[in-house]
Amino acid sequence: MGLLADIVRQHGKAYRERHRASLLPSHVRALYAIAHCRTASMGGHVAECAECGREHLLYHSCRNRACPQCGYDSASRWLAKQRELLLPVP
Repeated sequence: MGLLADIVRQHGKAYRERHRASLLPSHVRALYAIAHCRTASMGGHVAECAECGREHLLYHSCRNRACPQCGYDSASRWLAKQRELLLPVP
């Protein structure tokens, strides 16, 4: 199965056109971020590997909380903190 980013890249434009009237601007931004996360369009930098000594191109992430590549961990931490704030009642 492909990554969500691959699906958004392939079908995102048609989805946005079909649901244009009901999509919130934040959803459109999330789709854009997911489609471009860790690609050349987000820019990147060269880093040297401590193990092999070779240089590798690392693309920047979108840091969008809806992005499964980079937002899942921060969203999970936020949810855990929110659960700690809940009162212990049924």
